[in-house]
Amino acid sequence: MLDGLRRNLMQPGAVKAFVTEFNAELTRLWTAKGAGRAAREQELARVQKDLDRAVGRGSDGPAFSRDPGQPDRAGGPQGRAQD
Repeated sequence: MLDGLRRNLMQPGAVKAFVTEFNAELTRLWTAKGAGRAAREQELARVQKDLDRAVGRGSDGPAFSRDPGQPDRAGGPQGRAQD
């Protein structure tokens, strides 16, 4: 039985066809995954822009800081008086 499988499945033409189709399928899957990611990143950028507008971020800087080490317009953690 194993000899029959080896003889029928391990033919160079069959292996080459398998590898070609396997690589094409992987490429298709990675391309589809990348397209989905690009769409999600665009949606994230749009939502962040809408959020910035909603919380009143202007051209003079953020209304709040995403980075705790950077002060925001209200002074942030570094702008507060030390007691």
